[in-house]
Amino acid sequence: MTKAIVTMMMAAVAMQAETMVTKIEFPFVASGVPMPAGDYKVLPVANYKYSIRHEATGKRVVLMGFEVAADRSRTKPESHLGFACAAGKCVLTQVWAGGRGMENQKVRRELESGVEAVQVATVAMR
Repeated sequence: MTKAIVTMMMAAVAMQAETMVTKIEFPFVASGVPMPAGDYKVLPVANYKYSIRHEATGKRVVLMGFEVAADRSRTKPESHLGFACAAGKCVLTQVWAGGRGMENQKVRRELESGVEAVQVATVAMR
C-alpha cells in the first residue's frame, strides 16, 4: 500500500514539473475548439498527451490528433507552441516541452491545401 502511494506521489510531482506557462497574444483553435488570447498552462495528461487551459476562464482542451514529432535540429526555443495561420485563423499544430515534441500534421496540411499562404507562429513556454 505504501509503495503505491509513493509511486502515485512521484508521478504527480513529475507531471507538475512538466507544466508549462505561456501568453498567447491571438485567438486560435486547438483540437477544433476556439480559444481566446491570454495566459495559458500546458499540462501533461498522459504519455505524449497534453491539455491546454486558459487561465482567466478555466476553459481546457485535451489536444487530439497529435503524434510524436521527429526530433530535428531546431533554432526555436526548447519549449514552445507552434501555430499554422491562414484564412484568418491560427491553429495549434505543435507542442514542444522538455525536449519532447507533438505535432498535428493533418491540420497543417489542411490549411496548406487552401488558396492562402500559411504563416507559422511560435510562442515560447516556460
